[in-house]
Amino acid sequence: MSLEQYDFSFSLELLTDTHVGAGPEGLRPLHELRSGQLVDQARKQYQERTGLDGSPPIATIVRGRNDAPCIPYSGLKGALRRISDPRSHRALFGIEPNKAQGEQGQQGKLFVWAGFPTGSLAEPPDTMPFWDQDKLTFILPHIGSDPRRGTVAEGLLFNAEYLPAGLSFSFEGVFCGRYSEVEAALVPLFNRMAHPDGFEIGAEKTKSHGRVRLTNEQITLHKQVYASDPPRVEESEIGITIAPTVGKSPRRIMLDIQCEGPFLIGDPLRRTGDDAPDMSYLARRDNRPELTGEAIKHHLRRRSAWLERTTDWESRGEADKRDRKLNPGESPGALTSTQRLFGVNGWAGLIAVERIELIDGPSDQPTLPGVMINDFTQGVISGALFEDEVAVDTRYVVTLGMRDRTWKGRDSEETYPNDTDEKLFRRLASDLADNGLVLGRGEGHGFGWFACTGIGHSASEVADKEA
Repeated sequence: MSLEQYDFSFSLELLTDTHVGAGPEGLRPLHELRSGQLVDQARKQYQERTGLDGSPPIATIVRGRNDAPCIPYSGLKGALRRISDPRSHRALFGIEPNKAQGEQGQQGKLFVWAGFPTGSLAEPPDTMPFWDQDKLTFILPHIGSDPRRGTVAEGLLFNAEYLPAGLSFSFEGVFCGRYSEVEAALVPLFNRMAHPDGFEIGAEKTKSHGRVRLTNEQITLHKQVYASDPPRVEESEIGITIAPTVGKSPRRIMLDIQCEGPFLIGDPLRRTGDDAPDMSYLARRDNRPELTGEAIKHHLRRRSAWLERTTDWESRGEADKRDRKLNPGESPGALTSTQRLFGVNGWAGLIAVERIELIDGPSDQPTLPGVMINDFTQGVISGALFEDEVAVDTRYVVTLGMRDRTWKGRDSEETYPNDTDEKLFRRLASDLADNGLVLGRGEGHGFGWFACTGIGHSASEVADKEA
């Protein structure tokens, strides 16, 4: 009788900014995480607006030894299960017990320890809000929207701590099984983890966050065989060459979008000095403007609801009631196509903004003056002027993905997207090609009007269409 064990290590690189949250107990006030004048200013504004002590709450990331950021296996396991072949799930992850049928569970044979950062960042995002080189994170504010009006909801803000794209994490793991299982289950998993598009972990995955990729070209397995007759330990090494592959890939389209005019996604933390503008655009470094997946999904959802409603005005009514909740046991067929595509409480959306890449720009960063309007009279407030620093002539390539999902009811099984969802998605893509999209602040003043100059299913296809 003998037992086999294979020890190994691997590295994951963050392709996009990532938030692996610490859960409800990880919600901490800003002043416990950062210090300085900007924190004092944020704390004062928070107390004035809420009447509460303290400072804005921040959803923090998981940290391990010496307060270093980490990615726990509990946060990685679900992602690996999603991209792996279902036939390998029993060997890799085990099976849950089924008490109703009297079936016992089975422990998986794959074990991975938490991963910690390794190496250094080639391009630290040193102009992102509250970037801290020691903590290796920045803090990004998010804005909730009013579901009735489709506009920003007054006072509805939340903040999250993010690890930056480009950061690498090192992991160690062990597989307790036969080499035939290594070949059939573990090696194909490594290959799928190494696909150039990466795979998703953490929160906000549908808004261009949380994509990682295996970077090893080869993984060495340290094999140990524990034999009982006679008692001995045999050790050897096996080199595995990684051949990136992909499992069931979501349908993707790539949008080539360009804004020749002013564009602004605001970063209030960049207001410093007497001559500084009232609002500067969010930038990662070297004045490169940041386009967020949140802004893209907000526009796509709003446009999708309008297209769905105009398709069948009388019967559909309001196509996107965002306070809609899909109750346990309720079929997603009861939702509108817009709600199925972009999600509601109880149903994760099918469409994700996977990647955003800045191609060109900005050619200039002018400061534009503006005036403040009285909400009651709609007249100009005397002496109330402000200035916005904007980016001009920016171009991005945005990757959208649409996933397949299966809903299992008590007596039925349904697969989405259905034909109606597919039709609406194609119509939305056509609308983007014809009318472009509006992103960021100041759309009523002509800011953020992007033309969609190419739509394809790969970067080369987008380039061919543009040519």
